[in-house]
Amino acid sequence: PAPPLMSPPSQPSQPSRSSDMSDEEERAAREKYGLLGILKVIRMTDPDLNTLALGMDLTTLGLNLNSPECLYATFASPWSDTPARKDPEFYLPPCYYMNPPQLKTAHLQKFSLETLFYIFFNMPRDTLQACAAAELYNRGWKYYRDLKAWFMLQEEEDGTQRWVCFDPNTWEKHYYLQPLDPAGFLGEDDVRVKMPPSGGMPPAPASS
Repeated sequence: PAPPLMSPPSQPSQPSRSSDMSDEEERAAREKYGLLGILKVIRMTDPDLNTLALGMDLTTLGLNLNSPECLYATFASPWSDTPARKDPEFYLPPCYYMNPPQLKTAHLQKFSLETLFYIFFNMPRDTLQACAAAELYNRGWKYYRDLKAWFMLQEEEDGTQRWVCFDPNTWEKHYYLQPLDPAGFLGEDDVRVKMPPSGGMPPAPASS
């Protein structure tokens, strides 16, 4: 049997022009809204078109653009009929007017161990860091200079003593099996903070 006849490949369809627009109207639209329409803006022959495309010169409205002060302090919006208020409209809760209580050394005694370590490692060169270190020494912890870590000598049930280290990376306590030189620990006098007679926190050192 004869092979079936194949139809020729179809040609790409051309964009059909709207039957409602004539050649003259199409040419006028290209001249008005195309690149040729920019020439009218450049020539500035149509004042309405210039206002729409380029805007309005504010100096013609009596505004001094070189003034260091606000041009219009009460202007809220082009769509607002009322002038803007100088004071912002917001309500401040009464809790913002309350003075925070002064932190005292007695407060540190109620903090958990993790809170004291958080204060020590996250508030460097702060008075609270020194107060947290003093409280840690009160609880039996000691700071080792070279390792920059906190240790505590813990006694086991069998009577042996082992060093317990606090790891700030994992935020956990674990046994430290290496020997430690007692001379490497900071002394209690090195971490004690001289408190004022009122019992409050000492003033922070002035930054140089």
